[in-house]
Amino acid sequence: MSDNVTATQETTIFYLDGESPLYEDMENILERKESNQLKFYTHEEIWKEHNDRILQSCES
Repeated sequence: MSDNVTATQETTIFYLDGESPLYEDMENILERKESNQLKFYTHEEIWKEHNDRILQSCES
Protein backbone atom coordinates (compact mmCIF):
# COMPACT_ATOMS: atom_id res chain seq x y z
CA MET A 1 0.00 0.00 0.00
CA SER A 2 1.34 3.43 -0.93
CA ASP A 3 0.65 6.67 0.87
CA ASN A 4 0.33 9.64 -1.46
CA VAL A 5 1.15 12.91 0.17
CA THR A 6 0.40 16.17 -1.51
CA ALA A 7 1.94 19.35 -0.20
CA THR A 8 0.73 22.78 -1.10
CA GLN A 9 2.06 26.18 -0.31
CA GLU A 10 -0.06 29.26 -0.24
CA THR A 11 1.30 32.76 -0.33
CA THR A 12 0.50 34.62 2.83
CA ILE A 13 1.21 38.30 3.21
CA PHE A 14 1.74 39.84 6.62
CA TYR A 15 1.68 43.57 7.13
CA LEU A 16 3.81 44.62 10.07
CA ASP A 17 4.03 47.95 11.83
CA GLY A 18 7.46 49.46 11.16
CA GLU A 19 8.01 49.90 14.89
CA SER A 20 7.31 46.28 15.82
CA PRO A 21 10.18 44.03 16.99
CA LEU A 22 9.24 41.45 14.36
CA TYR A 23 9.55 44.06 11.61
CA GLU A 24 13.00 44.97 12.89
CA ASP A 25 13.99 41.28 12.92
CA MET A 26 12.78 40.85 9.35
CA GLU A 27 14.77 43.90 8.26
CA ASN A 28 17.86 42.44 9.93
CA ILE A 29 17.37 39.11 8.15
CA LEU A 30 16.99 40.89 4.80
CA GLU A 31 20.15 42.93 5.39
CA ARG A 32 22.11 39.78 6.27
CA LYS A 33 20.73 38.02 3.19
CA GLU A 34 21.78 40.89 0.92
CA SER A 35 25.31 40.88 2.40
CA ASN A 36 25.61 37.06 2.21
CA GLN A 37 25.77 36.71 5.99
CA LEU A 38 22.99 34.13 6.23
CA LYS A 39 23.63 30.42 6.54
CA PHE A 40 20.75 28.03 6.04
CA TYR A 41 20.88 24.50 7.43
CA THR A 42 19.02 21.45 6.25
CA HIS A 43 16.89 19.41 8.62
CA GLU A 44 19.50 16.65 8.46
CA GLU A 45 22.34 18.99 9.38
CA ILE A 46 20.46 20.24 12.42
CA TRP A 47 19.32 16.87 13.72
CA LYS A 48 22.18 14.58 12.61
CA GLU A 49 24.15 14.71 15.87
CA HIS A 50 21.01 14.20 17.96
CA ASN A 51 19.84 11.29 15.81
CA ASP A 52 23.29 9.69 15.86
CA ARG A 53 23.27 9.74 19.68
CA ILE A 54 19.84 8.12 19.78
CA LEU A 55 20.95 5.38 17.38
CA GLN A 56 24.08 4.72 19.43
CA SER A 57 22.10 4.40 22.65
CA CYS A 58 19.70 1.96 20.97
CA GLU A 59 22.58 -0.19 19.76
CA SER A 60 24.12 -0.40 23.26
